[in-house]
Amino acid sequence: MKERVPNQNELQELEQLVHNGIECSGFLVDLPANLDDSAAVVRAIRQGVDEIRQGAKLHRDYEDPADAAYALGSLWGDELCRAFKWEWVYLQAEVGFEGWAVVSPDRSYACFPHRFIFAKLADPGSDNSIALLFNTIEAGDVPPSSPRKYLTLGQVRIKSKEAPPQRDKVIRRETAVNEKPEGPVFVLFWATDHLSGEDYDATLVKFPIRPVWWHTTHKYEFPERIFFKANFATLQWTDFPVCNPQWPLMSRRMLDTLLSVGPIPHRAIPVIMLDRTVREPFDASGNPRPGVTDERFVAVQLTEHLDAFDWERSEYERSKFAPQLVGRLQKLILKEPADGFPALFRLSAMPGRLFVSAAAREALEKAGIRGVQFWTTDRIEHGRRRRRR
Repeated sequence: MKERVPNQNELQELEQLVHNGIECSGFLVDLPANLDDSAAVVRAIRQGVDEIRQGAKLHRDYEDPADAAYALGSLWGDELCRAFKWEWVYLQAEVGFEGWAVVSPDRSYACFPHRFIFAKLADPGSDNSIALLFNTIEAGDVPPSSPRKYLTLGQVRIKSKEAPPQRDKVIRRETAVNEKPEGPVFVLFWATDHLSGEDYDATLVKFPIRPVWWHTTHKYEFPERIFFKANFATLQWTDFPVCNPQWPLMSRRMLDTLLSVGPIPHRAIPVIMLDRTVREPFDASGNPRPGVTDERFVAVQLTEHLDAFDWERSEYERSKFAPQLVGRLQKLILKEPADGFPALFRLSAMPGRLFVSAAAREALEKAGIRGVQFWTTDRIEHGRRRRRR
């Protein structure tokens, strides 16, 4: 067996697919109240697969069994990683089979989650052992193995090399787009000149929910108050703070400036910045002490993504992990919507990037919004910074 670890772009794709799995499961069954309970999540996946095999109608995003297998398989594999400290790797067997797998820390065992779930969906008459395999691993009731043997658990027989099968064309939502070449848009990114050697303006005070990935449209339930420990010395110089979980935090003034250009489908979640130099920022009742907070900022989640990626003229490789997404990108060409690009948007084909329209950039610069930089999109190369223009 040969393995490689996923790169940053592939990890982002995995994160999105995990949340697709939560969404897909939620269309089928009632999810557990505590999503940190891996065993309960796995039981929900099993029930969801049973529902599909019995003919349950799926949301249009998961009608294709391959889409459902990628979503549910990613969530199932993620639960193995969370519960047993397994890891995602791209695994290649000597006989020629290769695919994404989760492996035990010493590589004694491996599972191919997408193949495993796809097989259960493709053969409704087979045993639904999704929860059983998880429980077997948890109990340690697995066949003997040794480090780096990669003994495959949950083996399935599928004729195709990849499972679920790769598709030549991605099912795309119909949108009103014209055939103009690349539109006047820019990648929005953080400026770091004001940090003066610091890594971040703010660091998240963790709270008890699953990790939040802002490049999905999943509607999270947040606690009433979200806190960041902030460097107030650098925070005063930016409207777009750099934070350790890479949330898209914006000053309300920055968001209002973008909204002045045009409507943006979004959620704005208030956050509270705490002065990191104050050792005890809370009083006895758990409320922030006077003078230690900055409440000018919100976290912005886009609730819709734009289907404007030109699959015919862009230069790219599809993600092996999620073929509906772009993996490696050499050149980006967009199809401009008939009513123009939104002020702020993400692409459904590569949701890890935030884009702004030329009009939005002009408005931000005119308003004196600080802490932002704009990357050109005429030639976006995977893993490299764009030159400023």
